[in-house]
Amino acid sequence: MPSYVKEVAVKIEYDGQTVSLALKPLLFEDALILHAEANEQSVIKYGRMLPNYVIREPVIVDVNGEAVPFADVCTTVFFSQLVAQIMAAHMKAATIADPH
Repeated sequence: MPSYVKEVAVKIEYDGQTVSLALKPLLFEDALILHAEANEQSVIKYGRMLPNYVIREPVIVDVNGEAVPFADVCTTVFFSQLVAQIMAAHMKAATIADPH
């Protein structure tokens, strides 16, 4: 049964909020770049790549209930664990589970 999707749905609980977004499939070149790093640098690089993959941005609010711009989410240290979780979900969706 085929497993390729044109839109990767990601749903993560983070900082008391449900973060839902939709992403384009990960490009081969970007996957190789991220895999080669496999550390904090990969999260930084993915944060820079992430806006190019977003089909539907999540709505994340700050302590005052105001929306946080997605560009800030991608680059602010407070959200680094969220970016890492999104990256892991994106990488998982980009890889076939059983090629046989």
